[in-house]
Amino acid sequence: MTLKFPEDEKFDERVKKFREFLESRGFGFEQRPNQLSLARKEGIVVNLYKNGKIVFEGKSKGEIEEIKNFAKSIGAEEEGQTKLIKGKRIGTNEVGKGDYFGPLIIAGVIISDEIEKELESIGVKDSKRLSDTRIRDLGYEMIRRVLDRKNYEIIHISPLRYNLLYNRLRNVNRTLGWAHARL
Repeated sequence: MTLKFPEDEKFDERVKKFREFLESRGFGFEQRPNQLSLARKEGIVVNLYKNGKIVFEGKSKGEIEEIKNFAKSIGAEEEGQTKLIKGKRIGTNEVGKGDYFGPLIIAGVIISDEIEKELESIGVKDSKRLSDTRIRDLGYEMIRRVLDRKNYEIIHISPLRYNLLYNRLRNVNRTLGWAHARL
């Protein structure tokens, strides 16, 4: 399995943490062309390329798995993962559930493989890998270019309405479930 760090604003921080982790495990480092580093220790080699790709080699499968798990914990992703769901699918998410002031906002969208490709082409990806400004800009761009009223919905629940719902349902997960089901 090959992993890759996303090339985003946290790339350098992830690489630094990964190198520190390897160093703490006794790895030595070598510089190579087109690589950030080659880390070597007792029959294990970890190649970290400039594009964020990480390639593991060696016989100590247990230790390699630990290194892979650490890399994943700081944001590395498996390369070449195939999408398990084809055709149309629905996604929902919410923001503001822990905020004292401001609304709870729940959004849902139905996308096809075609729409997914269009979203990827304009830079849509996991929001944890995007800045707040980029998320806002992508939101406008998604609505303008890709989505229409037939395939997305946004619900705003004011703090007052949220409190009324919570008092009736008595559980934050039930309240969120109720809201997601309305989409």
